[in-house]
Amino acid sequence: MLNDKIEILGVEIDNLTMGQAILKIDQMVNSSSCHQIATINPEFLVEARHDKKFKQILNQASLAIPDGIGLLWAARRKKENFFERITGADLVMQVIKKQQHSFYFLGGAPGIATRAANKLLKKYPRLNIVGAIDGGIINDSNLAHQKQLIYEINKTKPDILLVALGAPKQDKFISRWQKDLNCHVAIGVGGTLDYIAGALPRAPHLWQKIGLEWLWRLFREPRRFKRIYRAIIVFPYLVLTRK
Repeated sequence: MLNDKIEILGVEIDNLTMGQAILKIDQMVNSSSCHQIATINPEFLVEARHDKKFKQILNQASLAIPDGIGLLWAARRKKENFFERITGADLVMQVIKKQQHSFYFLGGAPGIATRAANKLLKKYPRLNIVGAIDGGIINDSNLAHQKQLIYEINKTKPDILLVALGAPKQDKFISRWQKDLNCHVAIGVGGTLDYIAGALPRAPHLWQKIGLEWLWRLFREPRRFKRIYRAIIVFPYLVLTRK
């Protein structure tokens, strides 16, 4: 059975194809408000179990895509099926390849946003990137700094803002400033700018296809063990024991 949304651990996730997701983004760009897009994976849902604000943000997002092979498994446990897994990195690249919208890159380690922008411009000369900055330190105690960032972003009037601060920080940042942002779409993209910049290689396509991208990332970044443990141990446990 295929539904417009599938609920997993209390979070509603959109059930659509990559093409439908891109069409929705095009429609959002032509709207008059700022829409938030969340790229949800099992780690998000584990975090949302005890972070009620984060859970609320995910459920209020204009589009919540299933970025994580574990979500497809969890849906099948409910005798439901997602059309497909849509990773944030793949979605962003598909939209960029169209070269129809303007972009602003925010986040990543120092220099990553600029490196990502320069690499894309070499490949897609007509691509309109109106700004790229890491944003410095962003936390709850420096709202004045964040207001200045929003001011700088708004001067460029991007169609799409890519925020690479990691979850839940990126999603909370977008939610906090959504009404003030002068853009049409804001997407939390995690490590996507790292991939684009070449600072972090993605798993080979076969590894992605068979759902072992997490294992590839563990080999490359052993420090991610805690996060991967939550995705492949804690998340399935929560799904299997939920009444």
